[in-house]
Amino acid sequence: MRLQIQTGKDWDNTLRKLNTFIPAVVDEVNKEFLKTSLKIRYRMIAAMESSMPDLGKGYLRPKGYPNPDMISSLGPIHFASRPGSSPRSDYGNLIKSFRVKARKNEVVTWSKLGEDSGTYPGVLEQGSRDGRLKPRPFMGPAFEKSVNGIDQRIINRLARIR
Repeated sequence: MRLQIQTGKDWDNTLRKLNTFIPAVVDEVNKEFLKTSLKIRYRMIAAMESSMPDLGKGYLRPKGYPNPDMISSLGPIHFASRPGSSPRSDYGNLIKSFRVKARKNEVVTWSKLGEDSGTYPGVLEQGSRDGRLKPRPFMGPAFEKSVNGIDQRIINRLARIR
């Protein structure tokens, strides 16, 4: 990409060219932010779906939980993931809650279940305040892997603008 500005009698023409170039830059940066946010969401889901159970402790659910039509008389058993690894998906409510929203100059990835440390996703990510539930990070690692190299990806996108 080459942007050359010359002052003088062509100044008005140069300003017109620059004003058409800037929106293209903003558009390409926003596209990369959206792509990165979708990667974060994908990596969170993939980490949860591939998480291995800790077979030491299973959690017995009440009969019919969460669906009263379930056949099991004992209720389903959920084996949690090991502390330090991504949380295991149980009924998929957390995975279904992940959202990506793109607005002008901003792209956000979040969970409908909450964004604060005291909400379900926050407690899984950071562990409970009383220490009974150890952290099972999935948001932070997905973010770190996805944003790594974003500056170079943006530069590569901008280099394709003509």
